[in-house]
Amino acid sequence: MRCVKCDEPIRSLDEPCPHCQFRGDPALIEELGHIKWLLGQIDSLKKIGIPNVRLAQFYRARQRELDFQLGLGLPALTPDQVRQTQAALVQREEILRKVDEWLAVGLINRDAIQPILAETRAEVRDLQRKLEGYAPPVYPRTNSDYLVIVEFLLLGARRTGARNGFASAEAEERARASLLAEKEKLEIELRLRKA
Repeated sequence: MRCVKCDEPIRSLDEPCPHCQFRGDPALIEELGHIKWLLGQIDSLKKIGIPNVRLAQFYRARQRELDFQLGLGLPALTPDQVRQTQAALVQREEILRKVDEWLAVGLINRDAIQPILAETRAEVRDLQRKLEGYAPPVYPRTNSDYLVIVEFLLLGARRTGARNGFASAEAEERARASLLAEKEKLEIELRLRKA
């Protein structure tokens, strides 16, 4: 047996871990151990091509609940928090895609943009970790959602410009102009502005 907190060998679930002093409900600890084993088997099935997405989502959600009950992890997200986290994830992924586009056409200075890219990638990893076990994002769905993404991209362009990330002032203007045109189109479709 191993401690669910520090992964060091232990003798009994009824006694505190001799390494980290963790102590929890033995029944919950045992269930968590079984779920971790099951998730390992599910990952093996995935490698040989057997679909099991719903099963994995179910057990990852239960693992999160047990982690929280044992004081090992974050609480489960509410449906509203899941939507907000999924939206934040999609926005950051869109920033990374847009930066790749801008790099491909030479609008961005690769060296200057590296700190922003590293920060954004770290945010993406953190958001993906929070959403582990939840259904994949269903965002964006509406033009309003797309408008929020475009506004986030414009914010990213401003941030890039403030850090001298664009190759030139013309490059910045070109990048922002395409986003502003897209924003205007969406606002007209949403009747937030006149055509």
